[in-house]
Formats: sequence, structure tokens, C-alpha cells
Amino acid sequence: MVKEREKPSNFTISTLTPGTSFHLIKSKGIVPERAIIFRLLCETFYAKATTGEIKKLKKLLQGDCSETTWDAAIKEISAKNVTLKANINSLFVQELKASRTIENVKKYISGSKDLREVEIIVALRHAVTNIVLDHYVDADLFILDEFQRFDSLLGEKESKDPEQTEIALTARKIFDNPKHRVLLLSATPFSPYATQWDSEKGDDHLEAFDRVLQFLGRQCKEDAFGTIKNRQKEYFSLLSSRKSQLQSLADEEEFQFARKQMARSYLELLSRTERAIVEHGALVNENSVSRIVASFGEIASVVSAIKHLPEKQYTHLLVEFCKSVPYPYSFTTGYKLNESVNRQAGKHNLPRELFLPFEDWAAYTFNPSGKHAKLELLIEKAMPQGIEQHLWIPPSTLYYSTGRDKVGYSKTLIFSSWALVPRTLSVFLSYEYERRLANLNPEKLAYFPKENKKGVPERRRPTPVLVFAADAEIDASSLAALLYPCRYLAQTLDFTPNPDATLEDLLKAQSNLAELDFKKFERSVGNQQDSYWNWYALFYLDQRLGVGKEFDNWFKGHWLLFDPEQDSDETEADAAQDRNDKGKTKFLKGIQERLVDFRKKNTFRIPHNLPATLAIIGTASPAICAYRALRKNYRIISNNPKPGKDEYTDKEFVYAASLIALGFISLFNKPESIQAIRASAPKEIPYWQQCLHYCALHNLQAMLDEYVYLLAEAVPSMFDTAEHIFDMMRIKTNPLEASFTDTKGKHITKRTRCHFAVDYGRQKVSTSSGDQRMVSVRDAFNSPFRPFVLTSTSIGQEGLDFHWYCRNIFHWNLPHNPINIEQREGRINRYKSHVLRLNHAMDFNSSPTLNRTYLKGKNLWQQIFIAAATKHKNQFPESCELIPYWHMNPKEAANYQIERFVPLYAFSSDEEKYRTIIKVLSVYRMTFGQPNQEQALSVFLEETAKYDARAIREIVHKICIDLAPISQ
Repeated sequence: MVKEREKPSNFTISTLTPGTSFHLIKSKGIVPERAIIFRLLCETFYAKATTGEIKKLKKLLQGDCSETTWDAAIKEISAKNVTLKANINSLFVQELKASRTIENVKKYISGSKDLREVEIIVALRHAVTNIVLDHYVDADLFILDEFQRFDSLLGEKESKDPEQTEIALTARKIFDNPKHRVLLLSATPFSPYATQWDSEKGDDHLEAFDRVLQFLGRQCKEDAFGTIKNRQKEYFSLLSSRKSQLQSLADEEEFQFARKQMARSYLELLSRTERAIVEHGALVNENSVSRIVASFGEIASVVSAIKHLPEKQYTHLLVEFCKSVPYPYSFTTGYKLNESVNRQAGKHNLPRELFLPFEDWAAYTFNPSGKHAKLELLIEKAMPQGIEQHLWIPPSTLYYSTGRDKVGYSKTLIFSSWALVPRTLSVFLSYEYERRLANLNPEKLAYFPKENKKGVPERRRPTPVLVFAADAEIDASSLAALLYPCRYLAQTLDFTPNPDATLEDLLKAQSNLAELDFKKFERSVGNQQDSYWNWYALFYLDQRLGVGKEFDNWFKGHWLLFDPEQDSDETEADAAQDRNDKGKTKFLKGIQERLVDFRKKNTFRIPHNLPATLAIIGTASPAICAYRALRKNYRIISNNPKPGKDEYTDKEFVYAASLIALGFISLFNKPESIQAIRASAPKEIPYWQQCLHYCALHNLQAMLDEYVYLLAEAVPSMFDTAEHIFDMMRIKTNPLEASFTDTKGKHITKRTRCHFAVDYGRQKVSTSSGDQRMVSVRDAFNSPFRPFVLTSTSIGQEGLDFHWYCRNIFHWNLPHNPINIEQREGRINRYKSHVLRLNHAMDFNSSPTLNRTYLKGKNLWQQIFIAAATKHKNQFPESCELIPYWHMNPKEAANYQIERFVPLYAFSSDEEKYRTIIKVLSVYRMTFGQPNQEQALSVFLEETAKYDARAIREIVHKICIDLAPISQ
């Protein structure tokens, strides 16, 4: 990769992915790719199209795109908010005529049924790709990511995937031009290690490795592939003949020469930079392995489950299920066994003890702890006492101490071999989360809400408190204290991390400043009319600052078009939506009327505690904290009606901050949130003030600063960042079915909630309002908000990132291939991961030369990484840039580590299997490019049996092939 600071000013790079061409022809605006084709067709070939023709064009191009998204895209295009490159229309006409694609489009529009829609779409996309490559792209370097996914590119069979076809055709067009330079990227172009089982399943290491080498060697004048094969034989021959003297190979001249020659041949075609070249200090804690012992009750339940199994051919399967989760009979949905279980349970042929107890579960008296050794360990590690009162992951660095600090707590990622495990663990952990909160609530709660006469469940309690109610007796104006980003208070307080500061000291200092702002006003106690000052003071202070003219923009309420109100099966959505819309109008109108009234009668006395209230608002208001976080990560431009790219006006910052604050209203209205907040805050104050106290106790500003910093690198648009955060706080997941039995032995199937923990792959996550926007489970897990635990099968162990707020990983079942351990842990051992931020923040805050005054107004996380990089470069001037962004300084011990939890039952075969896996992970790189890796590796494992894993790694580091270009 060309470093930004080193590349010449006229050096250009183009990254090729599906859809690249469509981004290149747009000068601004983001819409679905097919909508661009729709516009081009309408403007060129169907300018005078009939309504029927337009409908057929829409049917052709809309595809899976929802009506809402499609209509919004067409509206954007019609308003010319999405502009395309000049002359694109005429080029589009020429391309479609030359390829005869337009004839097929016209046939389709005329009603022909002989044409496949997908073929027309591919041809249209290909036309746009050709236009871009021929007329709009002139890059010095082209990057093709994950190139091994495109079989047709590597000379294999033609792909049937339209996106793969497009990118393969694009790549070939670039390859055919001798002027172009291409960089192919992939973390796994071939399996680095394959067992016999993998080979039988068609995943052969050597075959895939050779295919990639042959493809890369085609451009070489000499037989690069043949040279590599010859040097492979020489290297492996020497390695095999000295297998009993592996340690001495580090100093053997003949072997080291062959090793370097082998590496040089590889580097002619490829390079492979791994963290292993800098991992001299262990970032992964391998001592987290737990040897667990099953209790007598657990063993008895397994015996009972097997004894009463309806179909004995599933005995082995049930044994694995019982080792993995408690009450497996309650979660067999999706397995063939399920029908038989339900049938026998309905006939009362199965003991009640095999299923979850309905009455206990419903009354929150069922305790999952103690039922299953593995589950008990998981609850201990993933759900330490008190974490149920946290609505977000504690930030990696605190701005002040509160006594509620849990810095270092992290989300947990779980991998299992069985599909039953993610569902079951998600239900149990989420239930335990609710059970703990229910025990804090003086009001008796039930897990399953009562049903009305129509069979519709009532709304779960406690019901939302922060509502835009249209009722005359409810005043919602206090919500302005949470929703209005007061610029005066945002500028008055600038946080820097200070472990010696307490929240009490901070609030006292802020209260003293507020006293000076209101010293001319008289004080009152208990006057309801005067309490309006709690929110009016924010507008009053901004008027003094000179930004009062911005009020009208806030009152237009564009940010309120998004709906924070929870929509679930327990409410009548249309009626709730109608009340909410009326309430929003009443909310804005009521504040405007009172502002006018206050301006006329500004002699009102202020509440005696107004300075203290403003101190807590300025410290912890979601709107104000969001405003500060956005301002430190996105650029502002003032006094310019046309901001430049990635620059925003203050009005836009206010909009984005208000939208984020609206998301917090949704978060604070969830039943679990209400219980957590009320348990943490003073009981004598109204709920909106309890929310502020909660946010202050849990360092809201530090959390948002860290989260917005991460998003700003991945999401260039501030508006997209604001909408993303807004969505993350109002997600809802699909319920999961579980089987229960009541005290009378009746078999009951009920839907159970998943929120603290969610399963990956099956689970669909959407926003909790009427628009029902789909949200990625990965995005939700990569936020500081729930879910705090993600459970997955192998579907989530490759190519996905879960590292922003996770450093704990459970290998619930051991994989058949040891490499899967590394692949799983690679999901959280990544760029600027949670574990790295925790370590760098601690090192930064403990620095004796830290200048806190210098930090004021700066982006704290930028400064933390700059300091870490500078410190490392001073110690290791020639080292690579994996540190500090991917790994720790090797001379420093990690205060926080990635915790590898492997729960192994004592005396089971898994204990020996795990020891073998760890050794294989230490030496498998020695078999890179060798046939029958598993057999070859067994010989090395015998020879290294006397060494521990760390000593083996040292030997391997000296004798295996290093393909990192920075090491050469």
C-alpha cells in the first residue's frame, strides 16, 4: 500500500469492488446502483415513455430494493440531487447500441418473456463499467480486494453471481492494459492449513495454493511457478532430513540459504504480512482455558435426557447438545428431532424436568446459574455482577471517576459447532439480564405480559416515560433538556481524561460557573412555573452566546421526522404512531410559546437548584455530548452558504446531535433501561433528570467521543454517522421459540426475547420504529450498546469484524481444524481493536509528560494513537506500522489481553484435543505449500513434544518461510 505521506500529489489509486463503477460516475449523492441505470435509460431511450413502459422498467430494475428505498432514490434523481459525470448520457447510448443490449431491453419492455432479467441487468452494469474504465478512470494503481472469490478471474469455471461477473470482467479489462499496475489483496486466497477431513471435503491446501501461484506467475517472463516448485522440494527435503535437530537449523548455513531462496521466489509473486512478525509479547491470553467439572445434577439431567430420547438414532447428537447447553429439549427447533420431541411432550411421555419450568420462568424466579457448568462459566465471565445496569460498554478511557467504573469490561463473542447453541445461549443470557433487573424493581414484573380479550399482549412494564404525549395534562417540554444541543454549555466544558477527578468535583465546578451566569435572578423553591427554567435556560444561554437565530432551524423539527418510539407486537402501532406525531407537534409548539412568553416576562425567578441542574445537563445531556463528539471528528465551516466536501455548518451539527439525542430517548424508554436508570439515580427527581444522572455516572461523553471517532474513520458523512448511532440505540431482534412445561405437565411453546445476547446468522435485526429499517447484527455488536454477547456458528468466523468493543472470545466447541481458532480470534484481533484502545489509553493517561492543557479542544483518540506511534518509532525506528494499530509494543506487557476462553470438561477427550490444537497453531506455518500437511505436521509434533508452545514458536520463527516484505 502506498503511504499517504509518501505518494506524489498526482498519484491516484482505484479500489475495485462490486459497484465501483457506479460510485465513479457520480459527482455527489448516494442512491442504489440500479436507480442510476433507470435514470440513464429514461433520459436516453425512454424520454417519452408511456406509464406502462416506465412500470416495466421499474419492475426490471427495482429488484429486491424496497418500495420506500426505491421511491426515495427516484425522488432524489428527479430533483437532480444526484448528479452524474458530464457526457455520460451519450457514452451510455453508444455503449448499449454497440453491445446490442438496448435491443434486449426494448424486447423486455414490449412484453417478451424469452429474456432473463438477470442477464439484462448484468449487461447494463457491464456497459456502465466499460464507460468508466474507458473514459473516467486513469489510476496509477488498481486494487482488487478478495480476488480469490472470483473463480472466473483465476481461470476456473464462469461464475453465476452477477456481482462476481462484473468485477471479474472489470479486472480482466484492467489486466489487458499493459499500462495498468494491479494489486491483488486477500487475507485467505487459500487455506493455510488443511486436515485430511478438509481435503476430503474439497478444501485442499496445496491445490488452492498452486492455483493462485500459477495465476500470479502468468505475467512473468520466466517459469516462476516451476522455480518455486523446485525450491520447495529443496527446502522441505532439508527440513525433513533434519527433523530431529530443528533447533540447530537456525544456524545451519545450507538450510538458511535454501530458506532465503524459497522466500525470494515467493516474494516475486506474493507477500504475506502477519501479526506474528511483531507478536513477541502475547496479546492473546492463552491461560484463560477453564477445566470445568459437571455437577451431579447436570450429569443426572443428561442421563435422563438420553433415557427418554424418543428416537435412539439421535443419541450421539443429544449427548453433544447436553454437553453444550442445559435443557436442550426446549431448543430443538430446526432439527429433525424437534417433531418427535414435541409429539411425545404433547402426550406427556417426557418428564417435566427436561423442559424449562414455565411458572418459574414467567415469574423471574428461574436462575440459570448452577444448571450447567459451561453456562455458569459464561455467565461469570460475560455477565459480572452489576453489568446489567450498564446500557453501554464502559469507555476505554474515563474523563472522571464515579465509583461505577468498569473499564476493561468487554463484549463477548462465542463460537460453536452446533446451530442449537447460539439460540439457546442468547435466550439464557438475555433472560438472566432481565431477571437481575427485575430483582432491582420494587414492582412485581412478569416475563410474559398479560393478554387482553383479543389475545394481544399488553405492553411490557415499565412502559415508556419520555414520551411526546398529546395529552393536555402531560408536559413534555422537559425533554428539551435532553434533546437541545446548547452550544454555550458545550463550549463551557471541555473534557480531558483525569483519573484524579471525581464526578462530584466536576459538577460542583460547573455549578459554580452557572451561578455566575444567573446571579442577577432571584431564587424560588417549589414553584412549578419557575421549573421551566430547567430547559429554558439552555435557550437563554445560547441567546447570550449569539446563536439564538439558530433556534428556528431546530424548531423546524427535521430531526424529529425520525421516530424514536418503540414499535412492537405489544402495541397497536397505528394508534401509537398517531399519538406520537401529535405529541411531537405539541412538544415543539409548547416550547416556542413559552419562549415567547419568557421573552416578554423575563422577571421570573429561577429555581434555587438551577445551577446544579445546568451542571448535570452540560456534563451529560445526550444532545450536548453528541454535539461535542461530532465537532471533534468532523470539520465545521462558518459564514459560507456552500460548504466544501466533508465540511458542515453549525446548523448541520445541531441537526446531527439532536438526531443522536433522539436515539437516546428510544434507549431510555426500553423496559430494561428504565429499571437500570431508576436503580442508579436518585429516586426523588423526575425521570428525565434520572437519565442525566445516569449518563453522568457512566461517562456518556467519553463513550460518544470514542464511538464517533471509530465511526468517523469508517463513515465519512456526519449525517450517516448520526443516523447510524440513532439506529443502534433502537434496534429490536426477532424473538426465539422455546418449549416449556407447567406444573400440570402441559407442554407450552412461547416466544422468548434476545437483546443482551443475540445469535448471528439467523437473527434479523431492525429498528424499533415504524420505518423498520434493517440493521446489521455486526453493526449492532460493533456499537457500545446491546447486544453485549454475540453467539455464532462457523458462519461468523471468517471475513467479519467484531473488534470495536470485544476482547473476550469463547470457543464453545473445539473446531476440527486448528486454524479455525486463529480465524475466530482474528475477528477481534484487528485494527484499533478494543484491546488495543484499552492498552494505549492506559499508557497515555499514565505518561508523566502528559500535558492535559494541550489536549483541550483536541481529538483525544487521535492524540492517543499519535503518542503510541511516536513512542514505538522512537524505540524501533525501522519497524513496521502494525504497531500501534494492530498490535502492542513488544517491550511492554499488555495490561489488557484478548481473553481466550475454552471451557473443557475434566477427563474428556477435548483436553488432549486442545493441547494438540495449540501445538499445531505453533508449527503449521512450517508446512506452508507442502502436500498432506496433517501427516507432515505429525512428525514435527513428535520431535517438538519436549518443548512448550512458546519455545516452539521461537524455533518456528527461525526456520519457517517469512513472506513479509518489511522483513526482507
